[in-house]
Amino acid sequence: MMAISANTTYTYVVRAYDVAGNVSAASNQVSATARDVISAAGPARVDTASTRGIVGDPASVAKQLKSAAEEASADELFILSVTEQREHRLRSYQLIADAMFSLRVT
Repeated sequence: MMAISANTTYTYVVRAYDVAGNVSAASNQVSATARDVISAAGPARVDTASTRGIVGDPASVAKQLKSAAEEASADELFILSVTEQREHRLRSYQLIADAMFSLRVT
């Protein structure tokens, strides 16, 4: 695993591998710039994570996610719910999905 540096642009492609050893063609090349880097050690990790993370009740989280997507001009989001138990993680995704859907309907 490589270290990520703040304010650095990274370029990557994706290839899929199946169990038979087949490899897909490479995806289109994508570039992204790392804004903030979260260290795995010490209080700075918590401080940075709390300023970059989205926390709250489902309606609040949905509004924050919508705002973040609009700010980044993104048409999709990658969401990571950090919980130890699988059922809690699935429940958090369901709550987010329900809240995001309600934003689309209203």
